[in-house]
Amino acid sequence: MPLRQGGRGGHAPAPLLWALLPLLALAQGAAWWAAGGGGAVAWGGGAALAGLRGGAWALRGAGGLRWPGLLMVALPGQLLAGGLAVLARQGLASHPAWLALLVLLLPMALLLLWEARLLADSLFARAYRRRHPALGQAGGPEPRVSVHLPTQDMPPALLRDTLDHLAELDYGALEVLVLDSSHSPESWEPVAEHCARLGPRFRFFHLGAGQRAARNFALREMAPDAALVATLEPGCRVQPDWLRHAVPFFRDPGLGFVQAAACAPERGAPLAERLAHAADASRWPRVQRARNEHRAVPLRPALALIRRPALEMAGGWDEAAPCQPAELGLRLLRQGWDGLELADGLAAGHVPAVPQASVAGLLHGLRRHGAALLNPRHRGLSPAQRRHLLAEPAASAGDALWLALAVLALPWTLALAAARLLEAAPLLPFLLPALMLPLFRLAQAALLAPRGYRALAGLAALATMPERGAALWRAALAPTAETGRPHRLVSLLLALLAGAAGSLGLGGAQGLGWAGVLLLLAVPCAAALALRRQARPAPAEWEAG
Repeated sequence: MPLRQGGRGGHAPAPLLWALLPLLALAQGAAWWAAGGGGAVAWGGGAALAGLRGGAWALRGAGGLRWPGLLMVALPGQLLAGGLAVLARQGLASHPAWLALLVLLLPMALLLLWEARLLADSLFARAYRRRHPALGQAGGPEPRVSVHLPTQDMPPALLRDTLDHLAELDYGALEVLVLDSSHSPESWEPVAEHCARLGPRFRFFHLGAGQRAARNFALREMAPDAALVATLEPGCRVQPDWLRHAVPFFRDPGLGFVQAAACAPERGAPLAERLAHAADASRWPRVQRARNEHRAVPLRPALALIRRPALEMAGGWDEAAPCQPAELGLRLLRQGWDGLELADGLAAGHVPAVPQASVAGLLHGLRRHGAALLNPRHRGLSPAQRRHLLAEPAASAGDALWLALAVLALPWTLALAAARLLEAAPLLPFLLPALMLPLFRLAQAALLAPRGYRALAGLAALATMPERGAALWRAALAPTAETGRPHRLVSLLLALLAGAAGSLGLGGAQGLGWAGVLLLLAVPCAAALALRRQARPAPAEWEAG
């Protein structure tokens, strides 16, 4: 039976930090009062109070963090809250149009604090209490593993390579079910012949156009005595000890699934493969360790090993989900099953980063499990689980808000130029999306990415911002529309921002500040196009169903 998980209370934040927050809030209010003169006393007090509330809100449930982590969470919360109060004061005093920007800036500030807390969880935990020692294989027969490999219209050579590596697994109680939904016989017939050559452990099924039903079909066709279900993707070359390493963890009766990781690409690997590894924060060891600690492991299509009773209790695979493993993982966690993510690389090749790359999958998960993920009083998940499971939706939402503000800057520029009021440009409101969010993405990559990938991870973090934001807006506003080409929007936005900044720079000194903001907004677009020229596919297109 699954083990119901509860939130770990941990230590309360240090009393000295609670005493420091009011002092910092008073200093913040005093600085604003001095800058605004005697008439700004009320707003100085408002900025101090907002900063105090922001810092206190950010510290909720942060008792498991060490001092640097507490400061990493509290200080941005205080500064962002005080800054929004300052923005409101200036908007009411002289720039009423600025108040409209608060609709976008307030949620962006909250999302930035959310990501700061995740960063602190990964860097400054007091201790990691969960231990998963390497277990030896228990005596008695090995539990049978049924490996399911769904595929559609993939190159036969790629599938043969994956099957050959499965044939080399150092595990006896094994069967492999290949579920091919290819349309052309040239795609599936060579795979069927190769399965026949590999022996009776390899069974091939051609399902026609039933790709979404393939995994549930495999549940009905697998061996009756199979105790574990493994999922794999074409192009994944497993190590011979994958199952020998992962199966013994299921001696823990509350463990519902084990998610293994892919090996880091070698130095001579193609740039697209190295970029995929660098851009996917879910593969970074520090992020994996934090998710294991808080029992918030996501399930992905490749290298997952699932306990069969847990899968059956959950009702099988959701055929309506864009990313079925991600949705199943949420159901298993809500039912109280534990998940484990192995940091050791147990496969090579390009393993798509789903659900992290699939915006449609993220939105489906929020619709299906919104009550458990968004309601803090819901008992299906602990607060720490919500925080980590919502990491990718929070980042995607932040990128979408960034994109909205970048687009909004263009008509704002036209209005300012037409009215000859460039000196009244909203520099302060646009600094949050133009400067703080990209800097935070770069710092996140520098602090969390493994050595050798930090520079590439930083570039990839900037490059994913415009395309992931565009994908989220498209999925939210036109979910039935065909997937477009977001790089065209990125190219257009880059040209417009750079052109507007250039014309302002040539127009005189009064427009230089606003021109600098426009150039800062154009930096992620330039990074996206630069990386697209160097590698295919681009970061926003690494999706799998």
